[in-house]
Amino acid sequence: MGVDTLGVIVALAVGIVGLATTVTVSVRRTRVEVKAELKAELADLKAEFKTGLSRLDEGLSRLDDRVSRLDDQVYALAAGLAPRPAPASGGTSRDE
Repeated sequence: MGVDTLGVIVALAVGIVGLATTVTVSVRRTRVEVKAELKAELADLKAEFKTGLSRLDEGLSRLDDRVSRLDDQVYALAAGLAPRPAPASGGTSRDE
């Protein structure tokens, strides 16, 4: 083995170690970047979920109020305390 061959082998080894170091650092940086992006996306999704949940809760509350009012109307009709609603257009009342 000559000095030239030994120099090539050392240079090749140094190049491989340098490349491995560069790749390792790059992978770590990429991993950190991806992790940060995923964290931001998760925060956005959580915010959207909370907004949707809040809107759903408001809608449910309004529906509950409407059902409660309808329930009150049904009891009033059953007790004879409220006037009967007008029949739909074209319909006739059974009381006639």
